[in-house]
Amino acid sequence: MNLYRSKTDSQLRYIMADAAEAAVAMQGMDGKAEAKYLDQMNDAASELARRKQATRARRLCSAAPDLLDALRMARAHVLAAAEADVAFERQQQERGMHGSAAECRKAHDMRMAALAVIDATISAATSEV
Repeated sequence: MNLYRSKTDSQLRYIMADAAEAAVAMQGMDGKAEAKYLDQMNDAASELARRKQATRARRLCSAAPDLLDALRMARAHVLAAAEADVAFERQQQERGMHGSAAECRKAHDMRMAALAVIDATISAATSEV
């Protein structure tokens, strides 16, 4: 995948088109070769999508510079809440209150999912294309 990061957008589009043509040609003849070409298409498309997401995030954060700070602050709050969930879950388990502990686990899992989205947005906004 890293080889694709050094390619231009037009090179990646060419790779996708060429690999698609080759995959069609290999259909029914050589499954392994067909899969290789489909993987090349996927890798090139993934790199283009990564660049598009990074560009959008950078544009958004440059249009609203305070947004990146707000995302970092939100991240800190979500992380603190997730850590509190874990501590409370442990406390509920020690007390034998497994239902409450399970609810804490659900809340923690939801916070961790939110954290992943925040981290991906911050990473995309600050990464090099």
